[in-house]
Amino acid sequence: NVGSSEAPPWKDGVPISAACTSQATVVLNEKGKVFMTGTLHGRVFQTWTRIEIPLPRNCIQVAAGRHFCIALMASGAVVTWGAGHFGQLGVVRSGSESSALTFAAQPVLIERLLHGYTRSPIVQVAAGSWHGLALTESGQIWAWGSNRSLQCGFPQTKTHQSITLPLPIANLPVVKQIAAGRSHSCALSDTGRVYCWGSSHFGQCGTGVMTRRGTAGLMPTQVEGLPTSLEMVQVSAGGNHTICLSKAGRVFTWGDG
Repeated sequence: NVGSSEAPPWKDGVPISAACTSQATVVLNEKGKVFMTGTLHGRVFQTWTRIEIPLPRNCIQVAAGRHFCIALMASGAVVTWGAGHFGQLGVVRSGSESSALTFAAQPVLIERLLHGYTRSPIVQVAAGSWHGLALTESGQIWAWGSNRSLQCGFPQTKTHQSITLPLPIANLPVVKQIAAGRSHSCALSDTGRVYCWGSSHFGQCGTGVMTRRGTAGLMPTQVEGLPTSLEMVQVSAGGNHTICLSKAGRVFTWGDG
């Protein structure tokens, strides 16, 4: 997965961020170009390969799940590629309103995240193993993909086990940052409070409630154990644990240890 080429991404511009699927690495450089090496759901990139995104603006952020990738463009448009068996591409098959696109070899546009639907441009994206999150400039989260552990923030029904097209999550305050773990999600509010939802069989949602493995998880809930006197400024989600950073420089962790 380290790749080898006569023209790696740093030859065309300094890398500014990277993300990893289970078997591939994605790099974004300072010129807004995206490169990949490794294997993405059976598609092999033996050397650093430019991912051609068919949009006029540069990429400003990349995120990666288990077998899929998300890219945010400077225009606020969001594209995905890779596997989509759980709806994690956020796109339906041509001619269908509910059947998820199961694989995209090249980036495809998530039309449901365009300004006409969200009413506010997307400013951040995050990828769990099988679900995706997008944050609007106004502070609203849109989610899609697997919802089997409620990681998309919707009550589990027959139609909500997989969210094929992004939907806005209700009952959250104004959010300024998002993070996604294996099967749980996190949000940082504009007042410095942390909210988590989804799988919590290791306590990764930090609510004091541990769900049984394989059962539905938790709906969006504020993490009450954090000191109310401290303002949190960043949250990060690992596979089965969560970390947050306070404005005072203190770090708090919970979940699988």
